[in-house]
This record gives sequence, structure tokens and C-alpha cells, in this order.
Amino acid sequence: MRIVITRRARLDVPDGVNIFIFALSAELARQGHEVTVLATEIGDLSRIEGALAPSNMPDLASVSSGPEARSYDGLSIGWLTRGRQILRRLRPDLVINNGALPFASGAPITLAVSHDLGWNTGRRRFASLRAAYKRFSYGKASRIVAVARELQTALSLELGLEPSAIAVVPPCVDVAGYRSEPLERRENLIVHPGTAAYKNPTSTIRAFARIRSETARLVVVGDVTEAIRSELRQVRSDVRSRIELPGELPAAMLRELLSKARIATYPTLYAVPTASATVIEAIASGTPILVSTLVSADLARSGINAHACPADRPEEASSVIDRLLDDPVEWEALSNGAIAMASEFSAKRVAAQYLSLHPGHQVGS
Repeated sequence: MRIVITRRARLDVPDGVNIFIFALSAELARQGHEVTVLATEIGDLSRIEGALAPSNMPDLASVSSGPEARSYDGLSIGWLTRGRQILRRLRPDLVINNGALPFASGAPITLAVSHDLGWNTGRRRFASLRAAYKRFSYGKASRIVAVARELQTALSLELGLEPSAIAVVPPCVDVAGYRSEPLERRENLIVHPGTAAYKNPTSTIRAFARIRSETARLVVVGDVTEAIRSELRQVRSDVRSRIELPGELPAAMLRELLSKARIATYPTLYAVPTASATVIEAIASGTPILVSTLVSADLARSGINAHACPADRPEEASSVIDRLLDDPVEWEALSNGAIAMASEFSAKRVAAQYLSLHPGHQVGS
């Protein structure tokens, strides 16, 4: 089939949606489908190759490259003009929209995929307008997909639909591209991926400052923000010396860190619990995760591969970190739990779920 996957954002940012898009597109191409990723902007191709490391680079197309790309959530006039033209030229059999587009794709089947309902970092402007736009644009899709069960419930209320009208398909990663080291090869290391405000890196720093270990290290991956600098000024110097800020890392280096870490932290501030491929990266690495209660239980299964606590309670988070650093039996159990569930989020399995939503697709075709 000819498949187009869209993203109303740049493709060179190593966030969960782009990790998912490149993993899914690579798997679909491996199966023989013709895949194009159509985005607001492509961005820096070398950054895509380094920070996202797709195993098979799909055809890439951009609807705009000027200032208009910075309009409402990447929805520029380019989508209404060039975006439509590209879709007409490609004549896809299936379109997978990551987000909402205000026009019909023209494909026999269009899937509108919702990754979240925003972030709990402050009031979003034009909330009622956003909801009305979403109802209008999602109404043009053949099927709506949510990436987590909690999101399915919340989205059904927002759109006035029965939950059963919304499919649930998780994000994915190229599981084969990750490895898990046994405990004896792990380092006394905690990794926090992502420094955007909703990733809440300051919460991890506060928790780390309270742990008992005097040798554990914390690596916060991503651009160093003023919020991080401000938080570090409040931390004792001996603790601060064990906090590393390497900036954005190539995918290979981040995967190496996750394979050697004892814990990965995701105190994320979503408006509604949801699932992200950034969390799945730790699962695929067999690394226990400590998450906020706003990370979907589809990924963070308490006592199986994860512990969850409110993002505003660093004392609870530090207690969990202490236990996982000190208790090899619990750590092994959570690591094994992560390894056992990783295949649920493989690109192969998730691609099959998306293809099953196309009535004309036959298994093995």
C-alpha cells in the first residue's frame, strides 16, 4: 500500500511522536509498503539521522519552511495548499495523521491519532476553540486512534463519542535497536530523558537531591533550560557535582545510557495520562521506570516494571529511588517485567495493529 504518515511539527526533534513515526515508517517500509512522512518541516536531516536513528529512512516531504510553520501547533497555510497537493499527488491508500488536519485526505482510509490532550504546565490558550477544531477535523477521519486507554476515555468525552468508537494503539520503537544489561553491568545511574517544561526535569533533580546514595549519578538529557539552572542553584554542591547535563544526545548514546542505568525517570506533566515512545525506550532497555501518575498505566505497570508517584512529591520519588538502588531483588523483578512486556510495543506489532484498521489490508500482504 501507499501510506502517508503526517506530523504537524518538525521531524528533527527527538520527541516521543517522532520516535514513533520513524519506527513505524521503517517497519511499514520493511514490509514492502511505500511510505512517505509529510510534516510541517523536515528540519535538519543529519539531526534526524543522529538523534532519531531510523533504521530505514522513509521519503520525507514538507508543506512549508517559512515563518508560517510557527502558527497554531504547526498548522500553517502550507497544509491547506501544499499539503493537499502532496496528498493528491501521492494518492495514498492509508493516511495516519498524528494530530488533526482540517481537510479530508482523499485517501480511502484516514486515521486520526491522538497522542495527548496537552500538558499540565499552565492553561492552554483557546481551549474551547481547540476542542471545536478537533471535533471538526477528527470528524473527517475514518477512525480515531488514542495511544493509551486513559486518553481514549478522556478523548471520547471531549468529542462526545463512545469510547468504543476510538481504537487504542500504543506508540512503538524498534525494539531490536535496544539492549538490556544485567544488574552486575549496570551503573549507579539514574537517567531523566527530556528537558521541556512538561518533561518536568526539576522534579527529578529535587528527588535526586534527597536520596541516600552519595555515589549515584543523575544524567538529565536534553537542552539545558533556565528552569534547570535555577533548580541546580538550590542543590548542595556535593550533589550538584553528580548531576550531568550532556545536552541532546545521539540516539545510540541515549540507548547506551538506558541500557546501563538502574532507573529512568519520567515525572511528566500531561493533562491526561498518556503513552510516549520515550518511556518505551526504557522498557525496551529493561530499565525500571519511575513515573508521574500522568504516565499511562499501559506503560507504567506498578510492581511489574514501574513505580508511580505524584510529580509534586519528590520525597516519595526519592524513597522509590533509594529502594531500587538498594534492593537487587526488586530491581531484577522490575527489569524482567520490562523485558517481558517490551514486545507489546515493537514496531512490528504496532504496524500490524494500524494495518488491521484498513479494511482492504490482508495479513501478510
